[in-house]
Amino acid sequence: MADFAKALEVNPNDPDVYYHRGQVRFLMGDFSDAAADYAKSADLDKKFVYSQVQLGVAQYKLGQVKDSLVTFRKCLKQFKNSAEVYNYYGEILLDQGGFQDAMDKFETAIELERASSASTPGGKKVRNIMPLVNRAVLFLQWKKDAKEAERCLRDALKCKSTSSCPF
Repeated sequence: MADFAKALEVNPNDPDVYYHRGQVRFLMGDFSDAAADYAKSADLDKKFVYSQVQLGVAQYKLGQVKDSLVTFRKCLKQFKNSAEVYNYYGEILLDQGGFQDAMDKFETAIELERASSASTPGGKKVRNIMPLVNRAVLFLQWKKDAKEAERCLRDALKCKSTSSCPF
């Protein structure tokens, strides 16, 4: 925390400092201060999706469900091509028992990942497998379908270990 304070002395308007301090606070379970840091980061850099997503997650952790949902709806409008927004929003909906809405969000995240997986300089695709993992959790919790959950997890493993990723 002392290093973050020093960094803010150097530049009190650096959104990255607020975001990363928010991450540390979040991991420490200090969701209120984390939310304040994410909000400040988002205010300073309105194009940085992660501070806004994390703000919604922190609000949810604080029990501010309505605020969290509002934050995610704003993110969906502003970052409509961001798989991360759909994935994290899906996690919130899943936790609330909104299974069909969560499925819709995970499916959209998977499609966005399929469409936008970037290549590294070595040519290997960079993929976020969390929508597949979350989809597996959803199949277990909602449909009690272990076979489909296993298929989703196997697809996620393929993305990490081979080039035969489904997206």
